[in-house]
Amino acid sequence: MRTFLPLLLACLMTPFAKAQDVQFTSQLDLQNNSVSWGITTSVGSVNTSPSSVKLGGTLDFLLDSANAPYQTGQINGGLSFTSPLTLTGEIPNPIPFFPPLAQFDLKNLEYNVDSPPFSIDPNTGDFTAFITLTVTNGENELSGLFGSGTESIAGIQGTPTAVNGNISQTGTSIRIFLDLNLQLSITDPTTGITVSVNFQGGLDSYTDASEANSMHLELPFPLIGGAGNTIEITNATPGQPLFIGGTIFGRGLLNIPQLG
Repeated sequence: MRTFLPLLLACLMTPFAKAQDVQFTSQLDLQNNSVSWGITTSVGSVNTSPSSVKLGGTLDFLLDSANAPYQTGQINGGLSFTSPLTLTGEIPNPIPFFPPLAQFDLKNLEYNVDSPPFSIDPNTGDFTAFITLTVTNGENELSGLFGSGTESIAGIQGTPTAVNGNISQTGTSIRIFLDLNLQLSITDPTTGITVSVNFQGGLDSYTDASEANSMHLELPFPLIGGAGNTIEITNATPGQPLFIGGTIFGRGLLNIPQLG
């Protein structure tokens, strides 16, 4: 069943799952997922701080079976975030002891990844997925001699990029690995400076075979303010009410008394 969600909260009657696919939600290994990142700009080279970041959150994916061996898959969402929450890039001044030419602060960056279906080698678990990264929350704050300003970067999409990966199963534990090499391009409307942000490194996530056909939410990116946006829910309990909460301020924990 589909419905429209122009407000923050709606009650749905849940649909049935698609029989041919098995939905999983895995947890990103925040403590061990350390990837390098860098910035290139149209006005000079950038020093980044920190030089590497940790990535946490969830990764949603479809497989053709609840257990290995797997032959086809698809990445279809999730919510990932960086730790720390603020990533800083600085264009140094060529004159010693002078203030930097520019500083970029990427704050509260959160993103979604997805791909078309891909083939999986049933013997090795290797695959190549064309992944698109979509920013769902975040701000780019620019300061320095070129000017200053803050802009939302929610809704920015990267170019679909071939990413190698592997999926394996040990006992009931399923591991999915992505060798990230993704890029985002941002143009500051005040200064016209173009900023390209790159993420490179291994990304591990884990789930359990018992979590097959986990609940999944599918929605368009970006959501369009003031208009109806179609949201699909799969693998909830059929015939039971389902409540959806939303926020315009990114991740957070909020107690809703009416929902317990």
